[in-house]
Amino acid sequence: MAAWYTAFQGTLALHQDGFVAASQETRRVILRTVRDHIVSKNKSEDESVELPKALKMAIRRYYRQFLTDEDDIRAEDEILGDVPEDEPCGLSPEEREAAARPKDAAFYKKEASDWDVAQKLFKQEIDEYDKEEQAKLGVKNEIKYRTGHARNWFKNMTPAQKKEVENAREKWNSEGAPLESQAMYRKRHLKKTLDDFTEQLRRTMGCQVMILTSHKKSADQTLSVVIHESKPLNSKKPFTQSSRGNKDWVSQGFEKFAEWSKSEF
Repeated sequence: MAAWYTAFQGTLALHQDGFVAASQETRRVILRTVRDHIVSKNKSEDESVELPKALKMAIRRYYRQFLTDEDDIRAEDEILGDVPEDEPCGLSPEEREAAARPKDAAFYKKEASDWDVAQKLFKQEIDEYDKEEQAKLGVKNEIKYRTGHARNWFKNMTPAQKKEVENAREKWNSEGAPLESQAMYRKRHLKKTLDDFTEQLRRTMGCQVMILTSHKKSADQTLSVVIHESKPLNSKKPFTQSSRGNKDWVSQGFEKFAEWSKSEF
């Protein structure tokens, strides 16, 4: 067992006999009480202890060692499931964010909400809460309950967890997908996305569009600038090729946009 429990031996001992003698429903109340007391006490200490990520599960495992009834022990093992016995005290917020950050660029198509981020950042905690809540209902692996349990967990996040979610949300929305994911997604989807976008503007708003896009090439980190424009409806040539003056204007704009883009990467 991790050393966290030694700092709260008094609190754990105070509720030990009650837990051993209690029904499963009462045990859940005891676990919440002990957890809340430990968290509160830990915050008030000058030197706080790093607590397990799933503190209620850790407390439950601690009390399991004092059980003697075989049926009771089996019931507890069923609830604990495959939660590691020597559960680590947990990752730092920075490590957890890095491990949870989605690599699929499609995740970043829409701005992520706190709910989106929490499901990635605290997946293990949500899974464990869902398992515990399903045990209360006497069901297993019922997907129809999971979303509701996840929402309940989300609504009851600790201030520290809320802060982690907020920080990760701001970072993910600001930076977008990891660079290697951006490069792959750009290679597969940039042209079609621009084609679809310009056609959508033409059909829905009657707009003709010229777009300058820039990105760093992943191979040599040089800057790439591309011009994309609407297909002409009545003219023989697109705007960028329709006259010498337009060609010069586009060339100057291309160079100015490339120079400006250097500071963005």
